[in-house]
Amino acid sequence: MDFSGIIVPLVTPFDEHEKVDIGHLQEHLRWVLGSGVHGILVGGSMGEYPNLNEEEREKVFEIVCRTVPKGTVVMVNISDTSEKKVLQNIDRIRDLPVHAYVLTPPYYFLYQWSELEGFFFRIAEAARKPVFVYNIPEFVGNKLSAENVLSLSQHPQIVGVKDSSGDFVQLISVLLEKKDTFYVFQGCTEISLPSLIMGCNGLISGLSNVVPGWFVRLFSLVQEGKFSEAKSLQRDINRVNRVFIRYGFLASVKYALSVLRLYPSRLTLPFSEISMEGKLEVERVLKEYDIG
Repeated sequence: MDFSGIIVPLVTPFDEHEKVDIGHLQEHLRWVLGSGVHGILVGGSMGEYPNLNEEEREKVFEIVCRTVPKGTVVMVNISDTSEKKVLQNIDRIRDLPVHAYVLTPPYYFLYQWSELEGFFFRIAEAARKPVFVYNIPEFVGNKLSAENVLSLSQHPQIVGVKDSSGDFVQLISVLLEKKDTFYVFQGCTEISLPSLIMGCNGLISGLSNVVPGWFVRLFSLVQEGKFSEAKSLQRDINRVNRVFIRYGFLASVKYALSVLRLYPSRLTLPFSEISMEGKLEVERVLKEYDIG
């Protein structure tokens, strides 16, 4: 399967009791897919994955697999705090029709590279599906260097990386040295365009929950060599992204989706609701850029 393109790291809607809101999850998923995105990542940080219990995670995974049309890439997060827990996560969803697993280094403790390398290789052997390494040191603590990623890429089951480190120099090193069959996805929204120009296979941006069509267009413009138009679109993406970051990115994304009438903007505790100032700014930017 070709994993290239725009993969949306899906947010998770909740009801007033902090239970997964199945109806709104399906509604948002269909809306995103209608924009022509190439795939869905379920259970990333945008989906508040660490705050969900095992049953809630499985429910979200099952709903997405049941809802997406055939041919749409489905990636699911299997990350956890230990190797044993990751293997248990795989066992719980092994029968679901997902195309790839996404895996961070184990979080909470810091590990030596030899420990992390063994961890990734053993999980890859057990997975029996393609594995994407997820490099997001801001959240998990353990950062993977370019050399680490290239080492992991030699395993036949480790087929790609989602890099959310924000380290563009490191990303370039991976792109220049990797084998042709290894996928590289950019997870940092504001360097989407230069990453695609340098050879990234696609983007996995939290903002694509709100403007999925913008990212599909950006990907197409680069493929067509229309770099001036792509530059203008990247500028608009960055301006919207910075407003969302200023007032709490996840809360801003969920509030924007509530303004677009896709679902209520509830988050898992202890996340707090976006401020009134933030709400007004999100509403302003949605109106200014005619979003929705």
